[in-house]
Amino acid sequence: MESPCPNCTEEGGRIKMKRKKIVRWLALGIFVLLIGFTIASNLVYETLLPRVKTTEFIAGMSTEGEIEYWVPEECVFGTEGSQSIVLYRVGERSGLFSMEYYVEQIDGQILEEKDGQVKIQAPAMSMMETLVCYRDKPLTSGETVYWLNPPEV
Repeated sequence: MESPCPNCTEEGGRIKMKRKKIVRWLALGIFVLLIGFTIASNLVYETLLPRVKTTEFIAGMSTEGEIEYWVPEECVFGTEGSQSIVLYRVGERSGLFSMEYYVEQIDGQILEEKDGQVKIQAPAMSMMETLVCYRDKPLTSGETVYWLNPPEV
């Protein structure tokens, strides 16, 4: 029978084969560790994301035929007593491992308040929006968030 290592004795070939086996097992072990650390890192990342809840919003029409934006007051964020407000809409984009949700800031002005609804002027709003009505941390435009109540597909 021929030796697997042509320049080695029978015993020298066995030592080299054993080394290769050990190196392969070490490489596999390191690969499994990297997968574990990646999963743990992603879990920590998702845990630290701001949590948001949303509500669907559809603009209405006034008696004069103009578009009116009456939004629930819990969707309006701003300083107390100020007419300048901020709304946040939720969007979706491609993330590192999958699709992720983010918020986009919409600046506006309060025009009127009545029955838990706020009439606003916000040029950047469209007829239909998914607006943030709850947040557990302050938000910034473009920030990735964890959406607690995404729409069912």
